[in-house]
Amino acid sequence: LKRAGHLRTAPLFRDPSSMASSTLVDVARRARIAARALAAVPGARKDAALQAVHDSLLAQRETILEANRADKEAAEKAGLAESIFKRLDLEGSKFDTLLAGLQDVR
Repeated sequence: LKRAGHLRTAPLFRDPSSMASSTLVDVARRARIAARALAAVPGARKDAALQAVHDSLLAQRETILEANRADKEAAEKAGLAESIFKRLDLEGSKFDTLLAGLQDVR
């Protein structure tokens, strides 16, 4: 995923004990604000944005999967529950399902 012209390669997974519930409330609050802002955006522009995200994910597939492998390794070392670990895993058809989902919501 590109951010400010470079690729994020650090693992996403962090020790679950370091995640405060206030962080989740913050994320939910920002999501609600973003949803209100997106409601005013024309459909064609939303579709173009979704297509751009799809294309970017597809182009960076191997880099994303490499980072996902690092995330899974860190999660396994931290003893993450199996049910959550399965959600973290993007291998196999999961990545393709993610890409298809972006196409479906357009």
